[in-house]
Amino acid sequence: MIFRKRRADANFSIEASFKETLKYLHANRHIDVREFVSTHLSIGVVPRLRALWELRRQRAEVYHITGDIHFLVLGLPGKKTLLTIHDLGFLERGSHPLSRWLLKKLWLDWPVQRARMVSAVSDATRLAILQRTGCPPSKVVTIPTLVSDTYTRKSKVFNRERPQILHIGLAPNKNFHRHVLALAGLRCTLQIIGPLNEAQHAHLRQHQIDYHADTNLPLDAMQRAYEACDVLLFASTLEGFGMPIIEAQTVGRVVVTSGISSMPEIAGGAACLVDPYQVASIRAGLERVIHEADYRESLITAGYRNVQRFTGQQVAQAYAQAYEKIAAGGDFAS
Repeated sequence: MIFRKRRADANFSIEASFKETLKYLHANRHIDVREFVSTHLSIGVVPRLRALWELRRQRAEVYHITGDIHFLVLGLPGKKTLLTIHDLGFLERGSHPLSRWLLKKLWLDWPVQRARMVSAVSDATRLAILQRTGCPPSKVVTIPTLVSDTYTRKSKVFNRERPQILHIGLAPNKNFHRHVLALAGLRCTLQIIGPLNEAQHAHLRQHQIDYHADTNLPLDAMQRAYEACDVLLFASTLEGFGMPIIEAQTVGRVVVTSGISSMPEIAGGAACLVDPYQVASIRAGLERVIHEADYRESLITAGYRNVQRFTGQQVAQAYAQAYEKIAAGGDFAS
């Protein structure tokens, strides 16, 4: 199982998810899983070439690229390799047409072509891979991300008078700007997980939002952040999976999320779906879950059922089956 070298400013969700998956894979006596972390950052040409060269010395029956370093498939025996793709947001990086073309080739087209099997974390991501590469549908399978067993149910009396709204992440797709506009004038407290810049602080002050922010929270602190909130606001414009949705549902919090990309699929009918590009739609969704108690409680109850699809045992079993088929020289359609 091959991991990137993590940058200080990088999201740790890929590593955290697979660390959890490993706990269940290690319990499978038919599979011996070893972790390999690249010692070279995925930045620039030379470090990436060194990462490719370093990987060629590894020996295994099956190689699993866990994400974000898709190009490393090119340094491995393709017939023995599983590539996990979390989303295709990377295709929007870069402004020059040539750089975007090369990025698509190195991170999507050539790795997907070379890998024996590709796993996508959602059906939405799987469909996007098929549409952008034209590869055979049998080559790409959906294996979702698991919800960590560190997240547990925690009841809370809903604060209707001044609910605490949780916003996670400040990447462009996290829709921070529209979230703030939707909250303007609403009596609430906003908790933000992520490093705010001065422009974002100014945006919050301009719209008189009562807020506080935290960064780099460990898992136990994230659990407490979910416990403290009344609503998770996660109206992103793009998600390969949308982990906060099931984390909030596991804890027992109502979710307002987008009706596009992978989010309806992951929410499983247990969230209030809104149009992330329309501030009025986001605001209406928030007001509904705040003021309609029966609706809110029905979503929370449905959320407890939904998260059963993402247990560690189920996800690890799906990966184990993929490894076994690759080792046997088969494909996922067989």
